[in-house]
This record gives sequence, C-alpha cells and structure tokens, in this order.
Amino acid sequence: MPIQTNYFKFRKPFDFSAHQYDIGRAFFSNRRLEDNFFLLKVYKIYETEYNQFYDYQLYSYLKANPGKEEGFFNHVHDIVTSRIRHFKRLDPFSAKYASGLEQTRKLEAFLEFLKTIDRWHKVEPLESVIGEKDKLIAQLKQRIAELEAQLSFLNRPGANVINIRYML
Repeated sequence: MPIQTNYFKFRKPFDFSAHQYDIGRAFFSNRRLEDNFFLLKVYKIYETEYNQFYDYQLYSYLKANPGKEEGFFNHVHDIVTSRIRHFKRLDPFSAKYASGLEQTRKLEAFLEFLKTIDRWHKVEPLESVIGEKDKLIAQLKQRIAELEAQLSFLNRPGANVINIRYML
C-alpha cells in the first residue's frame, strides 16, 4: 500500500506537466520527506507566489481534511520555523553556511507571509494580540460615541422633520 501524504500535494510519478505548485520530483519522490519537498518549493518560487502556493496546498489538504485549516497552518509554520532554527545553528565557517543564508532569507520572507494570514495568533505573542484588540476596542468605542452624538442631534425636537403626505 503506498504511503499517503499527510499535508501536501505531490506530483504524480512520471508526470512531466505537473501543476507548478505540486511538490516532489518526477521520479520516485519519497513521500515521507514531504516537509523537505515543501521547503524546496518555497526556495524556488518568488515571494509574490507565496499566497498562491500556500492556497493551492491548503485547498488540496482541506479536500481530504475538511475544517482543519488551523492544523495545516500550524504544521507549515512549525516546519518553517524549525528549518530557520536549523540554518541559524550552522557553523559560519562551514561550506553549507552560504547557501543556508539564502534559504534562511527565503524562509523568513515566507514566515512574514504566514504572519499576514495568521487568524489563530500562532505567530504573534499573546501580549501583542491583546494590545491590538484593546486598540481596536478603543477605536470602536470612539466610533460608537460619534454615532450616538449624530443620532442625538438628529433626534432633537424639530430637527429635519420630513412631512410626507400621501395622495389617495
């Protein structure tokens, strides 16, 4: 029985016209290394394509796992942050360090993209989320006060009375 991918959509074996956002190789992709193939695709695409790539892989995942968008996001966030940590731990005098810098830059840009779509506040610390919500509450309270002032002005006696008579 073939191993099924858990999170990402692989290209079919020997498919030379696969979708641009499918991961894996045309010959014998080891599906147990799906996280690595996902990250290889992130290294290859432009930053402007991150949204389309993420949505393509998310849509494929949600077809098999409806309602588990947060789990997909958490998995992608975890593999990106763990790979960034891996590259930052490399010895600066090793041969892999130079290529690791470029890959780290791409992953950090992808992580910035993930911050823009984070609805579950996994990326930001709780304090900043609370501060943002407090700021939003203050803005909404101010808007409510403005609207109540406008309403009281319009409801004062004799203000802007519209008298419509129907002709029968």
